Amino acid sequence: MESIDVLDLEYSSRGRDIDIVEPTLSYLELRYGYKIKRKWLYSNYVLDIFRIRPKVLIIANGVGDLEHFCAVKFASLLGIKVVTFISEGDYLSADQSIQNFFWGWNSDRYCYEDLHLEWSQRNIDFIKEHIPYEARANVDIKLSGATGFDKYKLLSFEDKYIFLHKYKLEQYSKVVGIAGWGFDHFYGDYFEKFKEIYYEKEYNSIEIENFRQSLEEVRKGYEFIIKNSPDILFILKCHPMLVNDTYSEFFELNKYPNVLELHTEENIYDIINVSDIWLAFESTTCLEAWLLNKTTLLYNPLMSDFRRSIIHKGSFIVKEKEELLGLIRLFFENGVIDEFVQLESERKRIIKEVIGFEDGCSFIRAAQYIKELLDDAKEKKMRNVLSFVPIFVRKWLKNIVIKNSIFAYIPIIKNKRMKSLAFLSGMYTDAERQHYVDLYKSAIHEKYFL
Repeated sequence: MESIDVLDLEYSSRGRDIDIVEPTLSYLELRYGYKIKRKWLYSNYVLDIFRIRPKVLIIANGVGDLEHFCAVKFASLLGIKVVTFISEGDYLSADQSIQNFFWGWNSDRYCYEDLHLEWSQRNIDFIKEHIPYEARANVDIKLSGATGFDKYKLLSFEDKYIFLHKYKLEQYSKVVGIAGWGFDHFYGDYFEKFKEIYYEKEYNSIEIENFRQSLEEVRKGYEFIIKNSPDILFILKCHPMLVNDTYSEFFELNKYPNVLELHTEENIYDIINVSDIWLAFESTTCLEAWLLNKTTLLYNPLMSDFRRSIIHKGSFIVKEKEELLGLIRLFFENGVIDEFVQLESERKRIIKEVIGFEDGCSFIRAAQYIKELLDDAKEKKMRNVLSFVPIFVRKWLKNIVIKNSIFAYIPIIKNKRMKSLAFLSGMYTDAERQHYVDLYKSAIHEKYFL
């Protein structure tokens, strides 16, 4: 069997996590000639890791889901070196927030990886302050910068006219993009399931009530600007973790002819790029909009001093829907909003604090650290992996059930199978993954002559 240097496991073949790892993977192949295999995390990571036996396992987020954490743990116990990036690297300063961001689904509260790459020095300082040394003694934590933002220096994005033509909306020349927020996470079964382990630790009761009261006010504000701007196209980008659109701030706004509602159909950076101005209640995508030289506004009709990312300090916060409409009209008349321009120095400070570097070379720093790990001849000892045998068997049986339609006729299995199919549908294809490999390799080759 061919010796593989790196096995990369990801949950999706597009989007955030691919943008985090792929520039680094492509650089490792082009610059150093390492052999890399890319696989879907949800196929059967136990079998893939055991069969391929790479020198190093890489994963964009080792704690973002139970499957992610188990893949990291299994590879480590098998004696394979592990590298993790971080998907949500915009840490809040409170102790509980640091714990939630750093540990995620790692209930062992122990670092199994050998190398962990962080967005910023601020994050590393937070980790040293809030995470016990004994729990992270075996992992080397390095500052690479936020590799997922390198795309803004590497890639070109979809042309506005081509985008509008695709959706038969060429009649609009003015476009306002609005990022969705996770209001629905504070309602119903989802909130009840996670309130004790996350939401009630992250936010106090006043903040939670504010989010619930803000939902309808934000929706009314968006409806107001949409109804009063028939010549403007509003692209409503739903939150990627939306679970119940009834509790979305965009609920029923797609009934208006000047609205395009999108879920996962397009990459977020293409949506931002075709928008003239970017709005949100709260969103880290505002930082991405700044990297694309877009003006951003935050609409907070009720409370705005809740626990939130420092990214909010770089956007002008609007309280009244009439003021929001007025600022949008002013922007399309003059091309600028003075209140936003005045925050330019603050945005520069925030970019450095949050993503570490703005040079577009974080993926190169990451690749160099990984190369050092790959070149280190010291072997990692295998430990007890028998605990993963039941997991392997369960995943193998689950795959059989999902892939064979005969199980759709067995009542006790039918509903679970349908839920699994709905969850996994469209999440990963080899062809799409290869598309992004080719995209990043071409961009890196062109820029660095590799």
